[in-house]
Amino acid sequence: TNRAFVLELNAEIKRCKRYNHNLSLAIFDVDHFSRLMSEHDKKNEPYKNHLIKWLSREISKSIRNSDQPYRISSDRFAVIFVETDIHEAKEVCNALREKIFRANRSEFYPSFTVSAGIAALEVDDNRRKLYKRAEQALINAKENGRNQVSTLPEIKRNNKPLIPAILLRSRTG
Repeated sequence: TNRAFVLELNAEIKRCKRYNHNLSLAIFDVDHFSRLMSEHDKKNEPYKNHLIKWLSREISKSIRNSDQPYRISSDRFAVIFVETDIHEAKEVCNALREKIFRANRSEFYPSFTVSAGIAALEVDDNRRKLYKRAEQALINAKENGRNQVSTLPEIKRNNKPLIPAILLRSRTG
């Protein structure tokens, strides 16, 4: 795991516990990443690099400056959503997932999808507990068909009309 990610997550957990603030952790994973890479046998590296850079830019453009994105493995990204409850984090992640799905069809062949798992900081959490719950939520999203966002604890969509999450949040901090 990315050392900067671990250090920042530990610091944010301490800060949020001290001031009784919300914190959500999202983990994004490219669906069928190995299969995508095997379809690009000889051109594997340029395709992989382009996909990862593009995805990284899309994540960064879609979150606030105060939220922190990290690449934590070859096909996995994490976002630390500071002062963000699980409902708001899910709205942002769903909007981002849909944006990626729509935009990458013209950019990549074959196109790809992402799944995400989200967990919110609980009173007795440490970094490992929070990460494990977000990872389990990601596994749930993949087991339920991929190209979706799952949370632990699971939350359902309320009956409010959908407003693109990017419009709901300030990106300046």
